[in-house]
Amino acid sequence: QDPSGSYEIVTNDERDQRTFVSLYVAPGFCKSMWQFTRRCVSVDGTHVSTILGGALLLLCSKDANNQNVLLAFAYVSKENGAAYGFFFRRVASDFPGRVVAICDGDKGAASQMSTEWRSATLSRCFRHKIENYQTSHPGHQIRRESILKLLYGLARATTDELWDYLLEKLKKVDGEKTEAIAAWMESIKAEVNAMYFNNLGLSRFRDLLNNPCEQYNSAILDLRVLPVVRMVRGLLQDIYKKGFQRREIGNRWLAEKKVFTEWAEEKLTLDLENSRNFSVRLREATERSFQADVTLNGESLITYKCEIRQDDKGSAMMVCTCKQIWDTGRPCKHIVAAFRKAGDTAARRSWNLRDEKWFGHKSVYCVSEYVKQYSFPIPTIATGE
Repeated sequence: QDPSGSYEIVTNDERDQRTFVSLYVAPGFCKSMWQFTRRCVSVDGTHVSTILGGALLLLCSKDANNQNVLLAFAYVSKENGAAYGFFFRRVASDFPGRVVAICDGDKGAASQMSTEWRSATLSRCFRHKIENYQTSHPGHQIRRESILKLLYGLARATTDELWDYLLEKLKKVDGEKTEAIAAWMESIKAEVNAMYFNNLGLSRFRDLLNNPCEQYNSAILDLRVLPVVRMVRGLLQDIYKKGFQRREIGNRWLAEKKVFTEWAEEKLTLDLENSRNFSVRLREATERSFQADVTLNGESLITYKCEIRQDDKGSAMMVCTCKQIWDTGRPCKHIVAAFRKAGDTAARRSWNLRDEKWFGHKSVYCVSEYVKQYSFPIPTIATGE
């Protein structure tokens, strides 16, 4: 039913007896949609509560609506280096190209990734990093909202200027305690900060700091107690069911002529509401372009320079020195603030931030990209035992 998929069963043949050891599955539908999937994935393992025990290894990403996508999985007898080596060798072949892989890195995953999946660059799950710090420094209150906000801002910082600015703010929150947290952030900068992964030429990283596989693990609790064959069938049914459902949603959005997916539209709406928190100085405003300097009200230490331009053929581009738009294609909050300011002028009242002409480099959050992801043939699978 799925000739383009990758399926492998490993057995142990000793003393004229064949024993099941592990299996690997990468559905053809998932392999096909890879070309339109962001090059940032997550890897995680979870225990299986069957009579055989063992573990389930998962490879996940996010689609254009920021929903989890299971790309491949493996059942192994034990979550260890050998199991991850088995998994990564096959993943590297089925999902080629350079990629950022979010992983805890323990139980042999990090070392196996460096040898078996050489096109992948390891990034650590930021939430786990914070939890581990909290465990070893319980008195530092790292999970306080004001501190968490700065920490995630640091992880998403796309310029050294912004990193330094947020780091100084963090140090001043609570004296010695937050100075220690700031020193810790500097020590793990290369493991979690978006700038390091942008330098690889990889896009779409800023919106994936934590491990999406953990969310998927929670969603399949009922499958993890089933016998292996039924568990595998259930995982495939889940992949295909979501594929059909999301295809219908995407086609409906396309018919309604929506530009952004639901998740991206919510983010854009929120940015529009918050855009009044920014001061915008237009340096140029014509029928085809405008340039603006954008600063956060009351904090003029960092000024972002935005430029929006349209050529004679109608092609357009948007640039901001925060660099976020090149990561995700989604307009950054500075571009949104600049658009709002320019839209208040007589010359620019016709400008519409939701017009797809501004996304010549194709935002990963555009409905057109979402539809492409789910445009490939989805097989059916028998529901019987």
